Amino acid sequence: NNSSKESILISGSWDGTAKLWNPSTGQCLATLPGHENTVSVQGLPLLDNRGRIATGSAGMAQGNQIVNHKIRLWDVTVSDGGVYSAQLKTTVGDDHQGPLRGLAYDSSSQMLLSCSNDGTVKVRDVITAETVTTLSFPYQSSQPPMLLSVSEVGDGRIVAGAEDGSVVVWNANSMNDDAVQVIPHPNCVWK
Repeated sequence: NNSSKESILISGSWDGTAKLWNPSTGQCLATLPGHENTVSVQGLPLLDNRGRIATGSAGMAQGNQIVNHKIRLWDVTVSDGGVYSAQLKTTVGDDHQGPLRGLAYDSSSQMLLSCSNDGTVKVRDVITAETVTTLSFPYQSSQPPMLLSVSEVGDGRIVAGAEDGSVVVWNANSMNDDAVQVIPHPNCVWK
């Protein structure tokens, strides 16, 4: 029922599914199937009293390329009998040039963030999942490092961890060359 304030745990797996769980009982409440390979997940704010989830898939190998990586937005509802269901509302595919690795919700801009092996972070409309702007790894090279995670700091800064040991910080309030900081780490930054 929509008036309940139950906590739900969201998990994404290498098996191509996302699942909703009751963290108190460990019961699986719903499965969101049909993803391509690994799944990243992110809870989103309620919309018209409906729960919302974003999922991102890493895509499938086709020849020497990874294709069909997708962002999906889901509505989650609970029936009077306590049965959870998730309905796919929106799909955006292949707008990164590589597998999706992480999702985050930026509460200050109310945008969805996705990062990829292509060295970019896409800032997305939270309703349509369409890209509003793209943040690129700041050093131009033929092969930017894979961005493995993305998060927001809450004050207009977006942070990504890279496989080359970089932590990249963008100031989304001021998108110029001075708005990017790279913090070196001795090894791969996973999260």
